[in-house]
Amino acid sequence: MSGQQSTGARVTARQTARARVAEIEAAHRKAEELTTADLTAFLKAAGAVERAAGRRDTAIAAANETYTAATAKAELEQAGALARIKSRGTGEAELAALAGLDVGEVRRLLRLVAPPKKTTPKVTKPPAVAAPIPTAEPAAVLE
Repeated sequence: MSGQQSTGARVTARQTARARVAEIEAAHRKAEELTTADLTAFLKAAGAVERAAGRRDTAIAAANETYTAATAKAELEQAGALARIKSRGTGEAELAALAGLDVGEVRRLLRLVAPPKKTTPKVTKPPAVAAPIPTAEPAAVLE
C-alpha cells in the first residue's frame, strides 16, 4: 500500500503545484489588466495635457495680439498729447519731467506722430556711354 500512497501523494503534490501556478498566473493577469487600465488612463491624461497646452498657447497668442494692439493705440494717444504740449513751446526735457519719462522715451513717442521727413532723391549721373568703335568697313549706303 505504500506504493499507492506514494502515487496518491504525487498526484496531490502535482495538483497543489498546478493550483499554485494557476493562482500566480491569475495574479499576473490581473496585474497586467490593471497596468493596462492605468496606462490607458495615463495616456488619456497626457492627451488632455497636450490639448490644454495648445489652448493655452492659442490664448497667449491672442492675448499678446490684443496687448500689442492696445499698447500701440495707447502710445499713439500719448505721442499725440506730448506733441500738442510740445507745439505750445515746451521742450523735450520739460516734457520728460512732466510725463515722468526719460528724454529718450519722449523722443521715441514723438517720432510716432512726427510727419515723415522729406528726402530729396539722390541725383545720379547716367552711366558714361562709350563712343562707337570705328570699323574698317565703310557703312553701306542705301539707295
